[in-house]
Amino acid sequence: MICDAATLPDEVTASNEILIIGSGPVGLVIARYLAERGVAATVLEAGGELPSETDRDCLKIECSDQILSGAQLGRTRQLGGGLNLWGGQLARFHAATFDASSSPWPIAASELSQGFDIAARLLGAVPGALSPPPPIQAMRDGLARHGLEAIATSWLAAPKWTRAVWSELRRATGLRIVLGAAVRAITLDRVTGEVRGVVASTRGGRQLSFSGRTVIIAAGTIESVRLLLQPAADDRPQPWHDLPWLGRGFSEHLEAMVAGIAVSSPARLADFFDPVVGQGNKQTWKLFGRVQLSEGEDGCGVVMLSAPGNLRHSLAELRLLLRTLSPRDMPRPIPRLFAAAASSAREIGPLAFRYLRHRRIGSYFRGSPSLRASVEQSPRFDNRLELAASCDALGIRRATLHWHTGREEGLVFQSLGRRAADWLEAEGIGQAVLDPRLVEDPEGFAQSADEGLHPAGGARMSLTARDGVVDRDLQVHGVKGLYVCGACVFPRMGYANPTLPAAALGIRLAQKLAAAQTMPQRSAA
Repeated sequence: MICDAATLPDEVTASNEILIIGSGPVGLVIARYLAERGVAATVLEAGGELPSETDRDCLKIECSDQILSGAQLGRTRQLGGGLNLWGGQLARFHAATFDASSSPWPIAASELSQGFDIAARLLGAVPGALSPPPPIQAMRDGLARHGLEAIATSWLAAPKWTRAVWSELRRATGLRIVLGAAVRAITLDRVTGEVRGVVASTRGGRQLSFSGRTVIIAAGTIESVRLLLQPAADDRPQPWHDLPWLGRGFSEHLEAMVAGIAVSSPARLADFFDPVVGQGNKQTWKLFGRVQLSEGEDGCGVVMLSAPGNLRHSLAELRLLLRTLSPRDMPRPIPRLFAAAASSAREIGPLAFRYLRHRRIGSYFRGSPSLRASVEQSPRFDNRLELAASCDALGIRRATLHWHTGREEGLVFQSLGRRAADWLEAEGIGQAVLDPRLVEDPEGFAQSADEGLHPAGGARMSLTARDGVVDRDLQVHGVKGLYVCGACVFPRMGYANPTLPAAALGIRLAQKLAAAQTMPQRSAA
């Protein structure tokens, strides 16, 4: 059932014990998994069926230090959340992300394998890791000699979900999606410290109380951390506000063109970088590398091809853009379809222009092929979100972002660019010339790089309360029943687009919650 918060009473005390904050890909994947197992849940979405100017105002944050354009661009507040802007890129974490020498994950890679498969299915992909086609398999030894590895990502044909999926969510027994409910505070039992629900504001300014003994915050990195930073409904600090890492460790992917290519063998270049269609999804292959920066510090990233003049690439990207601009596939009157398309255009238009300007997609027709690198940002304690003095249109305090890049990211750009250039030459594919700025001033190069629109961190996962915000089961340290899921809990983000890893974490959490709901009750002794 999908309903509007304005139609609900001031106190919602239905039997739903699990409250999910956010109807983006992570929140809805968790909801779909629970619904399939008959576990009751309520999803609270701050936006409506379509975004409004008020919603856009509520997403604004203040930036100090370096400006992060992705703090505003690429974020939306509406039913489906980021599913409305997401291009459908799925990538699994590399094992190096879990066992990195700095900020390792407190869980093993094997603990997410089942979650990756289930999340991929729920997002619309065929489960299972992708195997390299024969031409790439033949290149493995040569790649390894240069410290590189072939890594695959796949692209969904329908990133916004189909009408059948939305119909399933509407019909799901025990699942309710409430629109226009902007959660402003978490409610606790002050004696036991356990979660008791949330307080939300409607667009009309009315406050609603939702009861629930389990609350999952899955509202996207910035909004999830912003909610954790908010005081209680009575303006008192929350118990978790004392956690040293709350709001800290914010990070982004950085992307930039690192080298131009004079191609010697177009066929061999295409053997590696040309997209292939397999298992129902388009797949692209990239060069992955891990870089040791100093003792106890490392970083990783990928190198991909940006190829102008490739009509097939350009047409594929045009189709993807049109699918993204199209309204979410839900039944509605024709006038609403036009309103949805116009709303999508307002949000997608600037995003598409930015991708073209920075050549993150190859729909341009002049110039030589280039190598583009995407690198993870080293987790930094000083990169943080905190509450601003100003409030949004609903009276909820905005967030301020303190964010900057450093020399480490520049060195990863430089190392990966050199390795890729050496590999191209050794394979007889072509000559790559690194950007002179990258050779002479790697730190300045990193500072001028494009952001990946993949914010992460701020509620990192850790074994102890001293080192993070949530434990290995995603429960906030010291607070029973309060969970956080999404890229904000990543101790480090690796190379991957965060959607699939975040959804896989959501599946791991949902499995634990569903098992607890279905456990037989012990009889009294």
